[in-house]
Amino acid sequence: MTGQQKGRPLISYLFIPLLSSIIIIGAAGTIFSVLNAISSVETLANAHAESLCERVNDNLQVFLQRPQKAIKSDQELIFSGILNYKDQQTIQKYLYHQVLEYPTISSIYFGSSNGGFAGSGREGDQGIYYNTGTRNFLPGTFYKTRINQMGEPVELLSEFSGFDARTRPWYTGAVKSGQTYWTAPYPLFTGQDLAIAVSLPVYSPETDELLGVISTDLFFSQIDGFLEQIGQNIHAHLALLDENNLLLATSGKEIPLKKQGESFLQLPGSMSSNEVIRKASVLLEEKKEELKNSGVSNGDLFAFRERYFMHVHVLETPGGEKWSLLLTVPANQFLGRLYFISQLTIALIGLVIFIEILLSIALARRLTAPLHALIASMNNFPDDAGIDRQDILQIQEFEAVKAAYNRGTRRVRELLEKLQNEVTQRTSAENELRKEHKLLTQSLDEKEVLLKEVYHRTKNNLNFVISLVRLHMLNGKDKMNYTDMEALIGKIQSIMLVNRKLYQAGDLENLDLGAYLGEVAELQVESVREKYQKIEISTEAQPISIDMDRAVSCGLIVSELVSNALKYAFPQAIGGIIKLKVRLADRNEIEISLHNDGIQLPKGFDIRSQKGLGLTLVIEIVESQLRGFISLKNSTGVEFVIRFPR
Repeated sequence: MTGQQKGRPLISYLFIPLLSSIIIIGAAGTIFSVLNAISSVETLANAHAESLCERVNDNLQVFLQRPQKAIKSDQELIFSGILNYKDQQTIQKYLYHQVLEYPTISSIYFGSSNGGFAGSGREGDQGIYYNTGTRNFLPGTFYKTRINQMGEPVELLSEFSGFDARTRPWYTGAVKSGQTYWTAPYPLFTGQDLAIAVSLPVYSPETDELLGVISTDLFFSQIDGFLEQIGQNIHAHLALLDENNLLLATSGKEIPLKKQGESFLQLPGSMSSNEVIRKASVLLEEKKEELKNSGVSNGDLFAFRERYFMHVHVLETPGGEKWSLLLTVPANQFLGRLYFISQLTIALIGLVIFIEILLSIALARRLTAPLHALIASMNNFPDDAGIDRQDILQIQEFEAVKAAYNRGTRRVRELLEKLQNEVTQRTSAENELRKEHKLLTQSLDEKEVLLKEVYHRTKNNLNFVISLVRLHMLNGKDKMNYTDMEALIGKIQSIMLVNRKLYQAGDLENLDLGAYLGEVAELQVESVREKYQKIEISTEAQPISIDMDRAVSCGLIVSELVSNALKYAFPQAIGGIIKLKVRLADRNEIEISLHNDGIQLPKGFDIRSQKGLGLTLVIEIVESQLRGFISLKNSTGVEFVIRFPR
C-alpha cells in the first residue's frame, strides 16, 4: 500500500507532551526547592538554637538543684541529731564525702551559731580536695588544708585571721530569710572564679534555737566547660549573663572579673574578651524590652567580620533570678549549606530531566515499534486478505501476551492450592499448640499450688519450732539462757524471712540482700524490745541480688552479731544505735558492716581465740560457706566488717 502519509507521527503525540511535562515539573521543583530552602533556614536555625538552649538549661537546672538537695539532707541530719554539729572534724569528714558524691559542688560548709566554720571542697580538675575551718571551731583564724583520699590533712594551703562565719552574706541571708537562700553571683576573694551560694538555716527541734547555717558554693567555671563543649561542636560562641547583662560564664573559659583596688568586680558582657560576645551583648541590651515580654529572641543577624546568627533564651533560676543565655552562630553554617543544597538540587533536577528525555525517547520508540511491525505485516498481505483479518493477533507480542496470561493463570491456580494446603496444616498445628499450652498451663497451676503448700508447711513447721523454744523458755529454770534462746528464735525467723521474701517476690533464685538483712536485724531487736527499748536499728543498703543459700548464711551472721551486740554492748539495756550497712565494695565484693556505739571490747580482743559457739559459727560461715573474711574494728564502738565475693 502506497500513498502520501497524513497527520503527525504517533511518536510526536507521545514524546512532546511527556517532555514538556518533565521540563515544567523540573523547573517548578527547582524553584520551589530553592524558595523552600531559603524560608527554612531561619526555622532550622531557630530550632537548632532552641534545642541547644534547652540542653544548657537542663544542665544548669541540674547544676543548681543538686547542691540544694545536698544541704537539705545535711539540715535533716543535724536536725535529727545524727550529724553532730558541734564536732568540727565529724562535719568536715561528712562534707568531704558529699563533695565526692556531688561532682557539681565546688565546696560545702557549715557556720555555727558561735561563728565557727567547717567545710570541705574540691579545686580545679586535678582532683585536689581540701578542708576549711576555723581554729577550735571558733571565730578567728581561718585555715585551708589539702587532704588525701581518706580525708586526712596533708598540707596547709593558706591561713588568715579575723574570720567570723556570722558576718558572711550566705549566713546572714539564710538567717534573715529563715529558709533556702540564694546569694547573688559574687567573685571569690582570691579572684580565681565567680560563684553563687545556696544556704539553709538549721534550728534546734526542741527550742527552735539557731544551730548554724549549712551552705554550698557553686563555681561558674564548671558551666564554662559545658558551654565550651557545645561551642566547639557547632563553632559557636555562648555566654551566660545575669539580669544586668553582667557575665557569668562563657564558652571561652574567660574569668569574667576585673580587679579594682583590693576587690574584684564582675565584667559586663560588653567588656568580654571575646569580640563576638561583646558585639552580641550590645545588641542584647537594645532588645531588653522584647525579652521581658517573650523571654526568647530569634533570628537576629549582625555583622562583625562575618555575619552571625544570634539567639537569646531567658532562664529562671531556683532563686527567682532571670539569666540570659546568649548563642551566636556564624550565618555561613546555615547559608553555606543552603547554597550547596540549592546548587545540588538544580544539578540533580537537570540530570533527572536529561535522563527522563532519554527514557521518553526510548519508551516512545518501544511503544510504536509493534505498530510499525503490524503495518509492515499488513502491507505484505495479499490484496484479497482484507483489513478485517484477525490472524494478525496470532503472531509476535499478542501471542506472547496470551501465552504469558495462560501461564500466569496456571501458576495462580497452583499457588492457591498450595496456600490452601498450608492453611490446613497451620490450622492443625495451631490446634496442637493450643492443646500443649493448655497442658502447660495446668502443670504450671499445679506447681504453683504445690509451691504455696511447701511454703506454708515450712512456715508452720518453723513457727512450731519457735513455739517449742518459747515454751522451753517459760518452763525452764535457767534464766541465764533467756537471751540465747531469743537469739536462736531470731536465727529461725531469719530463715523464715528468706522463704517469705522469695515466695512474695516470685523469684526463687535471687533475693534483695540489703532489705532482707535489714528485716533480720529489726526482728532480732524486736524480739527483745521489752528489755531493750532504747536500742535503734539504722540500715543503709544498696540493692544487691543474691541467691537463697548465701542469703540464709548472711541472715544467720547478722542475727548472731546483733544478738551479741545486745548482750554485751548494751548489758544494762542502755540506749544506743546499731548500724547495718550493705554495699558493693571494690573488686566486685559484697561488704556487710555492723556497728554499735555501746561498750567497746577489751583491748587485744581476738575473735578467733573465742570459744563461744556464736562467733565460732560466724567465722565458719564467713570463711567456709561465703569464701570471705571477717574483721573487727574496736575504736568508736564495735564494728564487724564482712566481705565475700558477689
